[in-house]
Amino acid sequence: MKHDDDMTFSPDELDTLNIWQQKEEFYDQGVSTTEVWQAGWSEGWQDGARDQTRKIVQNLLKLGVGTEIIAQAAGWSSHDVEAERDSLKK
Repeated sequence: MKHDDDMTFSPDELDTLNIWQQKEEFYDQGVSTTEVWQAGWSEGWQDGARDQTRKIVQNLLKLGVGTEIIAQAAGWSSHDVEAERDSLKK
């Protein structure tokens, strides 16, 4: 970074400063990388938990467990359990 006496910046230096300013404005808005990461991880975990619950429900259906028992255990509605039963028949 070579500057004249009047402290002017080269075009490359101005670009870098603009990028830094944009990043600072982004973080000033209250968005942190940790929050973004946690939100993404949480969504991924929830997707995984839903997939596991669905597999468990399917296994219980294959074993002949009643709809109401599965619905209570999984926290699903009876309609959702029956829809899953129908999807297994296909």
